Amino acid sequence: MEKKFQCIRPSREHDGFSVSYIVQDSDELYEVQDKSKVIHFTDLGFEEPFLLWDPEYAFSPVYEKKYPVVLGDWNLNAPIFLQNIDKFSVIFLDEVGKSQLSGRIPAKVVGVPIFVSYVDVVERSDLNQVLKSKKIDVLFVGSFNPGIHSRRNKLLKKILTLPEDYKVAVVCGLYDRILYSEALSTSKIVFNYSVKKEMNMRVFETLKSGACLFLEDDNFETWKYLKKFEEAVPYAESNITELIQKYISDDVERERITTLGYQKIKGITKGSVFKRMLEELKNDDIYRKSFQSDVSSFRSYINHIFNFPVCINDKNLGYAESWCFSLAENADRYIKSSLLSDLAFLYMISAVKINNGKEKFLEKSLRYLNSAVSFNPKSLIFWYNLTFLNYSMKNLSDFQTSCSNFFKCLKDLPLDESMKHIRGFPEPFSPIIFSHYSIFRTYIDNVWIKSFEDTQTLREEIARVLSAQVYVFLCNFALERGDYREAEKFCLQSLSLFQNLTSVYYTLGKIYMGMGRFREAAEAYIKAYEEDPLFFEKWIEIIYALYASGNKDKLDEIFREMKLISSRLYFFSGQRFGISIGNADYNITVKSVKDFINEHILTHGR
Repeated sequence: MEKKFQCIRPSREHDGFSVSYIVQDSDELYEVQDKSKVIHFTDLGFEEPFLLWDPEYAFSPVYEKKYPVVLGDWNLNAPIFLQNIDKFSVIFLDEVGKSQLSGRIPAKVVGVPIFVSYVDVVERSDLNQVLKSKKIDVLFVGSFNPGIHSRRNKLLKKILTLPEDYKVAVVCGLYDRILYSEALSTSKIVFNYSVKKEMNMRVFETLKSGACLFLEDDNFETWKYLKKFEEAVPYAESNITELIQKYISDDVERERITTLGYQKIKGITKGSVFKRMLEELKNDDIYRKSFQSDVSSFRSYINHIFNFPVCINDKNLGYAESWCFSLAENADRYIKSSLLSDLAFLYMISAVKINNGKEKFLEKSLRYLNSAVSFNPKSLIFWYNLTFLNYSMKNLSDFQTSCSNFFKCLKDLPLDESMKHIRGFPEPFSPIIFSHYSIFRTYIDNVWIKSFEDTQTLREEIARVLSAQVYVFLCNFALERGDYREAEKFCLQSLSLFQNLTSVYYTLGKIYMGMGRFREAAEAYIKAYEEDPLFFEKWIEIIYALYASGNKDKLDEIFREMKLISSRLYFFSGQRFGISIGNADYNITVKSVKDFINEHILTHGR
């Protein structure tokens, strides 16, 4: 075996990077994990040539040379990897990402079916036996997070409401490799909807497991490799239920497509992607380090800790503080304020993800963020961050002050020269915006990708989204005070800026219930349900609003639908809830992943 290059990946189990090697044995290239080796952030002991994976989530260090990277989820954390882009010699990513970034950034961009290199299912060699052993008609396993998957959730509702004689399972929280592989193999059809129109992991996992792949018809990358209606089934929102019914009833045609897809995907291997990487791999471009490159690496360090809570410890927090203060000594007040705001974000996420020491972390976060604002009191992002933090800490008086200053900055935004000094609002050195993975954050990431050369558009869109979120905060505070009229005003202002906000429609329904406007409450709740039908924690509120509105027919219709959906939904440890209204009981059970395993895998007889 000959080592060809080293792979550096962010570790989910350890503090730092895990290490593997792409090795060659005869004509085959494959990956070998070195479980004994972990590289800490402060120890850049890379072996050239090396390949850094997932800089959208991970630390991007300053190295003496430019280095190649694999950019998997290029649609997430865009401001972070964009500001580190000059460190990268070559970027490997999917074909959609290539079409978005090629020619717009200094690094060379190489499009490959990158997600085959992430796949870790049990590949079936006994396809004939697999085809005879199907128990589930339609399966989906994945996340329901509406911040990223709102459109997919609407499609899942169509699947979950197929006639009752169809065996449907939609699962969130199945992470065991063996059980997940078995779930795919025991399914006739696996539903897939990609976020970026890329050839995602589920394409490879489904076909390697011997199931029939259903994929959106307008997928940009996958149909370059697979033939429609020959190796997988393309669907549109208008015909997905009809196509499922057609291929469930036609075993011969479905198995023909399954077999051809299974055979075709064998030709797209990890080895073929590694070979393409090897052709482009180089670590020989000298990197001209600058002060700004250290600032952007610092920001990526914080992003790494945000995405991998295993890294939250006194050592890394202390390292971040020391690094921040060292950079701040040589910075003007605009960069200094940006660094302090980023450090405040680090302590805020530490408080959210680690219970021990929560109050201490929040106090530090607030102190650093107030310092950031003192250095640059005209920054819209800093006042937004302070509003976010005060809202989270329930500091009502300070929250109101920070909101007021946010809107003052917003008013002056078109003329505010101070924004230009940070190169980051809205150029690619933006300070971190306080947020979790929400619909707001996802939208801002998409705006960055589409418009990072267009300063004015980027500025206006970020300002619009942040304003919508601030109105949500104001609405919630008014609701807590019982001021329904103020809450309604802020809620509608938020929706006027950003319409597809499921949580805000739920809030609007709650406001109208408090005001006794039951018909409008029911309409708002139904709108929320249409936007995200899988937010089952809110179903009781929908039922009660429909009852209060007097719309018994719609209540019965929605409740029957919820009962059908919940009978096919498996979510982590499950949940039970109910309400008694008048003479009727409305009880719903969402089953657990353990229930799914017991019902569909352990009874499979394999």
